[in-house]
Amino acid sequence: MTTEIENEFSRILQTHGLGIAEKPLAYEATPNECRKIADRFQILAIKSFKITGVIQKLPDGFFQVKASLKAEVLQNDIATTEEFSQSIAETIVLVLAPKSSVPKEEDLEVNEDAVETIPLGRDGSIDIGEIFVQYLSLSIDPYPSISKP
Repeated sequence: MTTEIENEFSRILQTHGLGIAEKPLAYEATPNECRKIADRFQILAIKSFKITGVIQKLPDGFFQVKASLKAEVLQNDIATTEEFSQSIAETIVLVLAPKSSVPKEEDLEVNEDAVETIPLGRDGSIDIGEIFVQYLSLSIDPYPSISKP
């Protein structure tokens, strides 16, 4: 028996029917979604979480996403426990690919400059919101300190 986990910021992107022209993407978490994401990451709060960007169709069923992730998070200083806000701004570039075109993990070479390739569902859809939440989790300082630059 599998238990389906609810995505706090689910935004299903359907790629079928997208043309060659860039299509704008704009997503913003509601206060309730921000609270749920903060609970998931075990931080005090996420005050805001926004994604803006574009998706463009590439040859052979691939799509490129270029987006800006912006968030304001509230954390406790690791040494003093004092609350403070941290602004996060990340540029994300990734490729969405048909599942059959994504290499297996064991076949991947580690390269910091490589663009991440993420498989689409069989129906050409993907929960792009969950992908951005995962990028946000990587951007949050695991050892927050007010004195860090």
